[in-house]
Amino acid sequence: MPGLGSQAWLGWAVCSAAALFASFIGGIHWGIGLRYMATHSDVPTFHFVWGPVPPYLAWGTLLLPVDIALWLLVAVFVLAYVVDGRTWPGAGLGPWLSLRRQITAMVVACCVVAALALKVA
Repeated sequence: MPGLGSQAWLGWAVCSAAALFASFIGGIHWGIGLRYMATHSDVPTFHFVWGPVPPYLAWGTLLLPVDIALWLLVAVFVLAYVVDGRTWPGAGLGPWLSLRRQITAMVVACCVVAALALKVA
C-alpha cells in the first residue's frame, strides 16, 4: 500500500495472510457440505452457510485500520476454531483438530505480535 511505513506495511501483510488462511478454513466447510450431498440424503446446510463466514469476516477486516484488523482477525480465528471443534468430529474430521489448533495458534500469535509491535512503534 503506497504511503505506508514499513511497520504498517508488515501489519497489512500479516492481515492479508490471516485473511487467506480464513478463506481456506471456510472452504473446508464447503467440502464437508459437498461430501454430505454426495453421500447422504439429509444435507446439513450449516456447512454451506458457515463456510463463507470466516472469509467474509476476514475480508471485512482488511477494510479497517490495521491495528483494529489484527485484533478482529484473532477473534475470527478463535470463533472459527470453536465452530470447527463442534462440527468437525461429526463429519469424521476429529483427528485433524490438533492440526487445526496449531494453525489457529500460529495465526493468532502472528496477529497478536504484529498488533503489539504496531502499538509499540
